[in-house]
Amino acid sequence: MIMIVIIMSSGLQDAMEITMTPTPYVPLGFADLTEDESLIVAIFRAWQQLGPTHAIAEHTIARVLQPDTIHPALSALFVLFGSFVQIYPGEANHTEVLSRSEEALLDQLAASEHPNLNRKDVHACRVALQQAKIQLRPLGDIPRSGDDLRLQRISMSYQMLL
Repeated sequence: MIMIVIIMSSGLQDAMEITMTPTPYVPLGFADLTEDESLIVAIFRAWQQLGPTHAIAEHTIARVLQPDTIHPALSALFVLFGSFVQIYPGEANHTEVLSRSEEALLDQLAASEHPNLNRKDVHACRVALQQAKIQLRPLGDIPRSGDDLRLQRISMSYQMLL
């Protein structure tokens, strides 16, 4: 609880109590993302999950996305993914709700700077994405609706019933 005392020009004092409760964390979901942001997360997930090695995953992804405008940026993305998972290890995600590491990846590509990531790799990736006309927003600019989290919880509750 915070107590704020206001002193008016007449010299009178008024006090006001404010109770602050922390806002619960609401993870991002695919419903909150633009098409470009969803594509980046989908590529990252595929990179983590496809093939027994990242090299095989990268080859598969590059082949599938050959006609896509993001194709020229893939090699820069793969380099960044490799260093990113060293800092933000996490298991592969299969839900509509993004993990904290996936959120951090989007933020890293859009705006923020992590001291342990190679700045040249981050810059090269950002330039490649800009040339591919991929637009990403910093996390603070993405409204968190919580829709995907609600749907996930409803789905889980139905699974428990069945």
